[in-house]
Amino acid sequence: MLHVTRQAMDVIRDLIAAADTPTRGGLHIRLPTVPRSDFDRLEGVDLEVVRAAPPSTLQLRAGQDCRLFLDLDAAQYVRDKVLHATHGTDGAMRFVLTRTMPTEAREVEVAEPVQES
Repeated sequence: MLHVTRQAMDVIRDLIAAADTPTRGGLHIRLPTVPRSDFDRLEGVDLEVVRAAPPSTLQLRAGQDCRLFLDLDAAQYVRDKVLHATHGTDGAMRFVLTRTMPTEAREVEVAEPVQES
């Protein structure tokens, strides 16, 4: 299953809060649209803050208030990988998927779907 570093969890929470996302929102992780023939050369995933769970996603939680929505197609790609947050050359935060497992990385858990009120 996917793991998330503490810094990545903090950045995700900040992104969700900055977007004024409701409690049922979170970070959507999906594969980019590529031809099937290019799938083996895939080098990353698309990330987007969303206001609610997209259809056909697995709802995950990494720590408190860090909700992730993982497309079923992306689940195999992120398996046994770690989502890191790091500073890019321009100073902005970037997310990176690696197989390097720091001791503070937490495995995501399947979350109960958030009910509409």
